[in-house]
Amino acid sequence: MKKLLFLFFTVIALSNCVKYKTADLVVHNARIYTVNQEFEVAQAMAIKDGKIIAIGKEHEIMNKFRAEEIFDAETLPIYPGFMDAHCHFMGSGLNSLAVDLSKVTTLQEMTSTLQNHKNSYPTSRWIVGYGWNEHNWNFPLDSVFRVLNQQFEDNPVMLWRLFQLLHKAVRQSTLF
Repeated sequence: MKKLLFLFFTVIALSNCVKYKTADLVVHNARIYTVNQEFEVAQAMAIKDGKIIAIGKEHEIMNKFRAEEIFDAETLPIYPGFMDAHCHFMGSGLNSLAVDLSKVTTLQEMTSTLQNHKNSYPTSRWIVGYGWNEHNWNFPLDSVFRVLNQQFEDNPVMLWRLFQLLHKAVRQSTLF
């Protein structure tokens, strides 16, 4: 009986020595590229509250953390988060020189918006605009060509319609 009691207390004492940390997710069996100073490749990581709290060898992470969810990555690679803040330089540059016509509803509003834009860029030969939508207009599309050709006789005009490309040229004025 003493031996049994001793064994019971030994098991209790040893079980209290193993302390697991909790995580929301443990990812294992992966190739995790850490991009730390050594550029180590880890096999597992623990995540809590959306943050990586530990990363390392699989046996270290699996023996140290318990989680509600365990994900086997099946040796697939995991890369650090990429923040893709890029632009298409030509398009962004050209758009910065163009005028937004998405809120235009009258022919007078269109011509005055284009004239103001022309005045803001007096050295620019072309007048470029984007975002027009004839469904928001209270005037017919055909009248645009006539007015643009009269008011901007010395400048080519190129206007993009929303995201669709429509091409129709009348003299120098062009609507896309």
